Amino acid sequence: MRHKQSKRSFFTGRRSEMVTLLALQRLRRQGIIIDFRKRDGSGVDFYLDLPDPPPSEMPLQTKSSFTGQWEHERRYAGIPCVVVSSEARKACGTPRQEEFVKMIYEDIRACIETFRRSAES
Repeated sequence: MRHKQSKRSFFTGRRSEMVTLLALQRLRRQGIIIDFRKRDGSGVDFYLDLPDPPPSEMPLQTKSSFTGQWEHERRYAGIPCVVVSSEARKACGTPRQEEFVKMIYEDIRACIETFRRSAES
């Protein structure tokens, strides 16, 4: 049985996904990923289409805390996860937003490299 998600938790998650979405748009513009699709459920928020197989598709989960990331990694081993801090969420729509989008961008790039290395072995 799933626990009922509070409104606060729901909006925190959506704001985290928004920061991730902005970073994914930048990765797409720069050709690091071909495209991405939003998906909710089963430990995946997004699927990224990578330019070079293997693999050509990578799942990605966004979390709002390191505790959430730890729980995700324990439950869904092998699905990369990025954490969007509360400071990053608060910066949405402010002049500091770009600073945090860059941080998530770099985190996602690291996830892609790790994912590719694990697929090769």
